[in-house]
This record gives sequence, structure tokens and C-alpha cells, in this order.
Amino acid sequence: MQDWLSADNVIAVVGTVIGTAATLIPFVADRRPRRRRIGYRVQMDVPVDRRGADPATASATGIFQLDGVEPGSLVLLRIENDGSHDIHSSDYPGPEHGLSVDFERRRISKYSVLFPRNSRYLNRYFTEDQGFGQDRHDQSVLHLPRVELPRGEHFKLLVLLTGGEPGNAIQVSPELIDGDVHENRSAPVDDLPRRFSRAAQGLLGVLLACVLGLSGYLVFGPDRTAHPDFCHRGTLTVVGSTAFKPTVQTLSRKYESLCPGSTVRVDAEGSESGLSVLQQSDNPAHVIAFSDGRSADASVTKGLTAAPVGKVDFAVIAGPGVRARDLTADRIRALFTGRAPAWGTQEADRGGDGRPLPVVLVGRRSDSGTRKVLRDTLLNGGGEAAQTSEDCVRRFPGSDGQVLRCERPNTDDVIATVRKVPGSIGYAELTTAVQQKATVLTIGGLAPGSATYPFHATEFAYTKTGLPRDSLAAGFLTFLGTTASQALTSEDDSTR
Repeated sequence: MQDWLSADNVIAVVGTVIGTAATLIPFVADRRPRRRRIGYRVQMDVPVDRRGADPATASATGIFQLDGVEPGSLVLLRIENDGSHDIHSSDYPGPEHGLSVDFERRRISKYSVLFPRNSRYLNRYFTEDQGFGQDRHDQSVLHLPRVELPRGEHFKLLVLLTGGEPGNAIQVSPELIDGDVHENRSAPVDDLPRRFSRAAQGLLGVLLACVLGLSGYLVFGPDRTAHPDFCHRGTLTVVGSTAFKPTVQTLSRKYESLCPGSTVRVDAEGSESGLSVLQQSDNPAHVIAFSDGRSADASVTKGLTAAPVGKVDFAVIAGPGVRARDLTADRIRALFTGRAPAWGTQEADRGGDGRPLPVVLVGRRSDSGTRKVLRDTLLNGGGEAAQTSEDCVRRFPGSDGQVLRCERPNTDDVIATVRKVPGSIGYAELTTAVQQKATVLTIGGLAPGSATYPFHATEFAYTKTGLPRDSLAAGFLTFLGTTASQALTSEDDSTR
């Protein structure tokens, strides 16, 4: 201990502190992160008028002309995460929406959201049911959703306004929980930045390198290791969607590798079953339930919070003897509702008796989120035909004349059954179906994964409301917010 208190060491420590402060203060005084930060910047605010008789004069005076609009202004507003932390839905104080943009004396006429090419996944947040839209009582206010915004990500708002004047104040509020919202200003293009002399730059560079090298060695030591903030020890149980199971297993292995002492156990048996398991858990801080789409059953979601974590594509798959590789949405609806008990002559081979090959429907049980997605997207909210078989071969007594339909408990069982039963048709998560070499059909000429493909759903992660930030479940959700989108994109790309 006395060796550490020697004059040389005291001078070295004091000199390190003073030297580091003197070197870094000019650079970071205006850039220090305040925990979580969202900045906004007005990139364009120009006058707009209806098209007149002399457009050349209007252009020369800086007035933008559009047909059929009231005089007003056109604003381009950039919203960006310029802090040092990712922004999550729980960082916003309001329960109904995230931020609000107030154009004060101007009224909102039209608005649109613009995304960078690599950030188009953000568009899933901008829907009315997530709080996006104009205030019902104040035409000057636009509410934004509780969008999860990774560090460095941004989106833009293009807003057509009437009344007021270009340049009127624009205010974004409220403040974030444990963070702030502020206006950013770009340096004018004609201003030259300050420049140090080359000697000063060299001196500061050498001093900074020496100070940081000495400080790093003395304070941290060569064997010190650090783990991300989202790491917590213990066992996390992930339940729910079998469609999302392959992605969760991949992410779980990654989390365990980043966080020693953690174990993630994936026990997926269906979306509704997973929500029930979460509700009945004695330790909900260590349980997450994934659901294919938001559950509409209030009895199993009471006291739970849902967070969107990604998009899942599903596929209609066909069994032996089915030659069709593309079906219209109407044809799929007729098949799964039991209105088409046999395949058409152009769709499938004939059966062993020379007659049209019978249709065999392979579906999921009532607690399946995948079954709910099929109902909501392809069946227009209607239900599938009644179950008439247990083993997908022999009928229940008294079910003659009805289409043969059986149910399977999970995605893997559906795929295995469809692959071996002649004339069968079913549905499953796309990635798993491709990996297990199922015959995937296009829908109305649209391939799975394409932009307008209809058979898909948003995946939601359910946790107990009021989950502590230092819980294992909260840590895993934070981890998903930093890696899930990239992992999901990789999964989608690998299937195309």
C-alpha cells in the first residue's frame, strides 16, 4: 500500500486526471451523452402555394408550388437517436404514444414517414393502433409511436402545413425516462471549423495516447473483462410460438455466449399456451412468452405487456401428389374451410381408384398463433373446417362427406405429416418449412418473403407488466432490441 502512495505514483495519477480532462474537455463539452437522447432537426421549412399563372416568379422567390393546396409550408423533420443507448418502447413516459410534434400556429394537412433503406423495419411501428397520427383535439400536433430506435438510427417526417409562417417554432416533447429530447442544429455550410496548428494537434494526440494507455493499464489491468449491461445470471424460460422457435434458439445461444452464467431454455408449445404459462409462473421475471401476432384473448393477456420484436413469414405447404405450385387466395380459402373436398385435375394426380385425389387438411390446434395468423390473413377472419381425423388417414365415425382434416401440436409435426400424406395441404413457419424441405406454394404469384406477400405476422414478446430492469427477462428483451432485427433479416435472406 505504501508503494502506491509514493510521490511518483501520486503525481502520475494527478497528472493523468488533469491531462485527460484538459485534452478531452474541448472535444466533448458539447457532445457528452446524457443517457438516452433523441434529437430532432428541421432540415427543410419552405413556403408552399397553389400553382399560379407565373411559376417562374414563384420559383425565383423561393415558393414551392403544388396543385390544389392551401397556402402554407412544407417541413422535413429528422428524428434521430444521437445518444449512447438504444431507445426502447419502455423509455417513453406516455402509455398511448411516444413523442409529440407541435407545429404551434400551423395546422397539419398531410404527413408521411421516410426511412433509410436499411431501416425500413421501423415502419411496423407507424400504425394507428400504436398511437401514430394527428391529435384529435389539436390540428397542430402529430403523435409518434413508441418506436424502438437503435443508436444512430433515424427516420424523417414530411409534413404539409397550412396557416402560420415557415420558420415558426417546432417543438418535440416530452422528455424520455432517464433521458432527454433536444433540438439539433447543423453548422452552416459557409462556416469554417476551428483548426489547431499541426504542432498543437500532434502534442494533443501524443498526450492523449499516453494518458489513455497509462490509465487503461493501471486502472483496468490486462485481465479485466466486462459484460454488456443486459447480461444477468440465472435461467430464463422462453415459451409460446413454435414458429418463432428456430430464431429464438439462435438468439438464445448468442445471449449465453455473451453472458456467462446465463441459461436460456426454449420450451415452445404454442402462442396461447405460452401466455398461460407466463400468467401462472411463480417467477415471471424469468419467463418470456412469444406470440404470432398480438393475442386477442384478454383473459390470458391481463397484466402482461407486449413488445414487437420482428416479422415472421409463413408458408402454405403441399404433400405428395399435389402438382400445383401456386394457389390463389380464394382457392386456399376454399380448401381450408372445407368447401373443396378434392383436388382439381390440373392441381394434383388422380387417386388410386382413378378419381380426383382427396384433399387432406393438416392444421394446428386452437391455441396456435400460426392458426390465428392463417385465419386473420388468408381466411378473412373465418375458421377452418372441423376436425374429422386423429391420424390424418382414418375418419371419425359419422364424418363421411366432409373434408378430411387433422390437427398437429407444433410446426415440426405439421411439416412431417404433410410431407408423407398424399393430397395433403398445411401451413407452417417459412424458415422451418424450407429447412425441412417441404413443398412451399406461392400465393397468387407472390413468393413468401416478398413485400406484398399476405401470409405473415408481427411477432410479439409478452412479459409481466412492470418487469424490473435488472431482471433476466428484461435483459434478454434489451438484447433482442440490439440484435433481433439483424438476426431475423439473416433468417429471411437464407430462405430466398
